[in-house]
Amino acid sequence: MTIELHPDDAGYPGRLRDLARGTPDPLYALGETPWPDIPLVTIVGSRAATRYGRAAAARIAARCAAAGVGVVSGLALGIDGAAHRAALERGGWTVAVLGGGVDRIYPPEHASLYTAIARAGRVLSPWPPGTQPAHFRFPARNRVVAALGDVTVIVQADAVSGSRHTVRAALALGRCVRVAPWPLDHPAYAGNAAWARDRRCAVLASADEPARLAAEAWAARRQRAEPADDRARIEQALAGGPRTLDALARATGLQVAAAARAATALEISGRIERTGADRYRRRPL
Repeated sequence: MTIELHPDDAGYPGRLRDLARGTPDPLYALGETPWPDIPLVTIVGSRAATRYGRAAAARIAARCAAAGVGVVSGLALGIDGAAHRAALERGGWTVAVLGGGVDRIYPPEHASLYTAIARAGRVLSPWPPGTQPAHFRFPARNRVVAALGDVTVIVQADAVSGSRHTVRAALALGRCVRVAPWPLDHPAYAGNAAWARDRRCAVLASADEPARLAAEAWAARRQRAEPADDRARIEQALAGGPRTLDALARATGLQVAAAARAATALEISGRIERTGADRYRRRPL
């Protein structure tokens, strides 16, 4: 079932609020599992991937999954598909962002992969169901791909690769960007060489590095998170009626301790109250 999410909804990916302009509102989501509060690595690259490129993408994604880090990509042929598959094969969590509606499988060759991601991860789109994929929509899709990742890794890019839009968006958002090592003088990797010359990027030292960097960035982001945002999520979760603290934590994706702090602050301010059944509810106006 497709879910429509707005920035104020508890289930809306908080990372997308970093998009100062062009923020998807609403965002459309398809998936059977809750969105876990874990670091994410965005993996991008060419559709016409070489064997080396596909193997590198799969190795990085597998290391992410083993470290409890999710993988974000665009479901395209080549690098995207290799990254998604490797994450799923290692029992990891992966997000596919589409350039059309979440009900439009593109490319059709990835129908089985799309189904697997919808079962074990999440399919997202800034476009409503029924929207046909189109090249002019991919830059907006790529901004979402960039915003979701704590780290972006460009695995294989030629001189005119579409993944440059994702990398530029990631850099504009202040995200960490890394370039996978590439075969020297190979024309299919001219984009890798170009980005490696950018002082804001760096060449990966190992396949484990993206997961480690993402975990560090995620931890720092959590420390900077505004308590007011947690309180807003708690209030939103109580719109449907009273809930226990554990139920609030599950509904908002917060740790129980963070949910307790936010609920206590709301209780003190008089916005919510505790009932006799050890539940919280909105205070009548």
